[in-house]
Amino acid sequence: SKNISPKLFHAIRETLDRGQQIFILYNRRGFASYLQCEECAKALECPNCSVTFTYHKGKDALLCHYCGLKITPPKFCPTCQSTSAISDTPPSLKLLGAGTERVFDELRELFPEAAIERLDRDTANDLEAYKTILGKLRREETQILVGTQMIAKGHDLPSVTLVGVVDCDVGLHMPDFRASERNFQLLTQAAGRAGRASLQGHVVLQTRSPHHPSIVMTEANDYVGFAKQELACRKSLFYPPFTRMVRIVSASALPELAGLALEEMRKLVEKVVQQNDFPVTILGPTPAPFEKLKTKWRWHMLLKCHSAAHASLITKMLKTAKINSTRVTITFDLDPQDML
Repeated sequence: SKNISPKLFHAIRETLDRGQQIFILYNRRGFASYLQCEECAKALECPNCSVTFTYHKGKDALLCHYCGLKITPPKFCPTCQSTSAISDTPPSLKLLGAGTERVFDELRELFPEAAIERLDRDTANDLEAYKTILGKLRREETQILVGTQMIAKGHDLPSVTLVGVVDCDVGLHMPDFRASERNFQLLTQAAGRAGRASLQGHVVLQTRSPHHPSIVMTEANDYVGFAKQELACRKSLFYPPFTRMVRIVSASALPELAGLALEEMRKLVEKVVQQNDFPVTILGPTPAPFEKLKTKWRWHMLLKCHSAAHASLITKMLKTAKINSTRVTITFDLDPQDML
């Protein structure tokens, strides 16, 4: 099996033999992460958002999880099929990666006798569907539940004694200074679903980064240790809570306008910082990690301020500034929770 390790396989087998229930967490929807060309290695991306399409086997469709665009998977690579000189046939696309749907299918092959359900935004697209899936789980009609972070939080089911996390690293390397913290939270919450009553619980974490603090401290169940290490890292890099951060995001249908608007805004920030002698660090502007969302090109700039007063004053000044374009939307976020 590509996603279920031998250790996790045996743990599932033993738990099923004891007549107990299992949660399998894979924090990504879809059957595969992406379709990738075998020749030019280009993955298929949504034309509206600079994020990779996710393949959904049940619908045989490529879906963008940001703007909702759905297309039929092409047979050959749209990037290099016309220039392929290696053979007469255009290079084909290969299904790579994993997702809740693929893990679900693998588990059905490995444990054909088990009652397996899936819980993610595709299967529980309304409250009734969500209640139906959880109802079957509570009545112990479901033996294995596979899902995204929806399965990690708040469920108190005494017969769930095994939690397996298929890929702990999903989300760990996102371009966000809170990625490690979020990963620790999710894994700790997921682990907390196992052995909530008198039965002993087991947790199996599968990772390519076994020495990462987020993984090590989750395994040790050491919140204080993780917080100390994470806070030391934040302090050295001057990140919240040791600074007040302002994130400024520009969005435009024209990519050059989004960047130019923030270049102009940076000059204004430099001017006000100089005039008032504020200790402010300016990062950017640069294209946002998700550079294109819902047909708009996005750039962002980060300001690290020593005090809330400085952050507030600069934000107020920038909001009243006249930027030379009506075709750009600019938003301000004080102490942003989302950096993407």
